[in-house]
Amino acid sequence: MQKIITHNIKLLMQPDTSLEKDISSLEEVLSLIDKYENINQQNQHTLLSIANKLKDFIDRSPNKPIYLLNLLDMLYVSETATSQIITSILNYQVNHEFVLCRMFINYFLVPKGFNMQWFSSPCITAETDRIDICIQEKGKYAIIIENKLKGARFQRNQIARYIGKMRREGFKDEQIFVIILPRYIDSKLFDHINQSVWRLPSDWDSPNQERDCRWKSDAVSCQCDGDKDRTCEGCEIDLRRKFVPRTLILDKPFPDWLEDCCLPILGKREQVLASAIIQFADYVRGIYKNRINNKLNMEIVDFLRKKVLKDKSLSLAEQVELIEAKQAELEVLKEGLEKLRHSVYTDLIKQWYENLKRTWGEQLIYDTDSFYIEFNHIQCGCWYETDDKQPYWGFWSDRPNNNKIRKVHTIIEKCGFSKYEESNEWIAWDYTDKGDEQCAQFYHAAKELGYLE
Repeated sequence: MQKIITHNIKLLMQPDTSLEKDISSLEEVLSLIDKYENINQQNQHTLLSIANKLKDFIDRSPNKPIYLLNLLDMLYVSETATSQIITSILNYQVNHEFVLCRMFINYFLVPKGFNMQWFSSPCITAETDRIDICIQEKGKYAIIIENKLKGARFQRNQIARYIGKMRREGFKDEQIFVIILPRYIDSKLFDHINQSVWRLPSDWDSPNQERDCRWKSDAVSCQCDGDKDRTCEGCEIDLRRKFVPRTLILDKPFPDWLEDCCLPILGKREQVLASAIIQFADYVRGIYKNRINNKLNMEIVDFLRKKVLKDKSLSLAEQVELIEAKQAELEVLKEGLEKLRHSVYTDLIKQWYENLKRTWGEQLIYDTDSFYIEFNHIQCGCWYETDDKQPYWGFWSDRPNNNKIRKVHTIIEKCGFSKYEESNEWIAWDYTDKGDEQCAQFYHAAKELGYLE
């Protein structure tokens, strides 16, 4: 027995070469990961350095953007106003022909399957039946234009509800087209839109806050947005798949079309319309941060060529590989900055909530990206989503009426606010970096006016 124990002890004391090899391999892998992270951090620092130098270069360039005097920027136009401008442009006629609307559809929607033989004498409306812009001819086609230029959030089932309305008017699915004017350039916009926006529940025509599928703690989401596999009974869930072929995300090409295609066909007498188109095209470029002229673009290309392609021995193919690698690094940096921005803004929302909770108490409803208090079936608070420029204060109601609108406007006027947006269920809203202070003002004003009783 003693011999067996002694033998086993000797075995245990012998070095396990296979384990040592595994540990050695693991150390090598960890070392490689550290080296990769160090290289990645160096690349990010290099990109940030180039970005800072590029900004200085643009500021010194004789071709930097011209002095800006855009009336739409100065007057802080609302989303409704931008919809009315687009509608007015498209309604322009020559000899009873809707020449600009025809060009618009031919340029942007024929590639999506629109048949120009359908086009004759369209009805073009803004803010009718809660649809931002609608172009239609009975029995032929319906074009829904959803205007998000000012950053309004998508409401629950929003696009699906508009499709439902067009169906109810007798249009077939293949006759319905959707155009989205986004607030930001986003190559993955479809993925960033809540899936409920494209879902049509059986009670879709009921008020926003009365639908069975609503997410009670959020004014714009359905339960399926929190649970991707959830399906409500009677809900049509595949509208996105059905309508993606006939849906257009229209961003940077829109202002180019306005100037390059519309202006040349206008007569000399149409100076006011031409001026409006120029101002609006510039305004949209400003939204997309694209007010840079071609000469400056060429200077930027030369600047980047000198900074990125320093190695003169690289072949053209190798230069392309290097540029693509830098683009990939930029995407990583951009994604990281977006996540950082979202994290900081959600922390800010929480900080505002904590500051207001002392006054508003338990009646203050909080979620990760929002908080609000409800009175007279009106929600007042602050919200933030990933695709928002920054947090915003707002007054929201699923059924706005004249009485609610009057109360909200009275509160805002009492607080001395003059600039704000209006859209769909949002009676008033605006971006803010002082959400707690502004909501506190709204609260005290509503209390003094007797609206909280």
